[in-house]
Amino acid sequence: MYRSLLPALLLASPAFAEVPKVVTDIAPVQGLVASVMGDLGTPEQLIPASASPHSHALKPSEARALQQADLVFWIGEELSPDLARKIDSIAQADTAISLFDLPGTRHLAARNDVLFAEPGAHDDHDHGAHDDHDEDSRDHDGHDEEAHEDHGNDDHDHDHGDHAHEAGDHHHEGDDPHAWLSVDNAATWLTAIAGALSERDPENAQTYAANAEAARARIA
Repeated sequence: MYRSLLPALLLASPAFAEVPKVVTDIAPVQGLVASVMGDLGTPEQLIPASASPHSHALKPSEARALQQADLVFWIGEELSPDLARKIDSIAQADTAISLFDLPGTRHLAARNDVLFAEPGAHDDHDHGAHDDHDEDSRDHDGHDEEAHEDHGNDDHDHDHGDHAHEAGDHHHEGDDPHAWLSVDNAATWLTAIAGALSERDPENAQTYAANAEAARARIA
């Protein structure tokens, strides 16, 4: 008797949706999503704070998290081109939300001063590029005349071209992808994040909306 009732009881039990597995690209986005999710869950950050999103290549564990995610919140291809390629190739369909492309996002003119760089993200690139360039200069000064002639101007120009390309990796044409520095954008994104989470997890929609409202009030 008990055995025959079990299937009926299981069918009658309400189905509780799981909180979505969420990943983000960088710390500022992770902070926004975490404030909306609150105690319901913790979004995973794919790009470490010590790495540059412009050049960071995902580790296998990070790629795995991206592949398993129900939602992906990220700035966009303008900030992290390698992540864009990974999203296209391994992320689940219709899971990635580019905050930079959301309606209502304010796009600012590109700037390259340090104030518009995420903390610590460009340090490795800048120091590495300058150190390599200095080393190249010392090596070049140490060449004898014959070696210099054999070396030729083409290779030397190529070295400088490579350095110029590396130094330009963080030069943004058009709109500045560091859009999270705008309080207005953060407020817009909080609303969008709550909406996306609510679509995936309608049972907790009120919690997401309330958390987003509280977060907007804190940054206003």
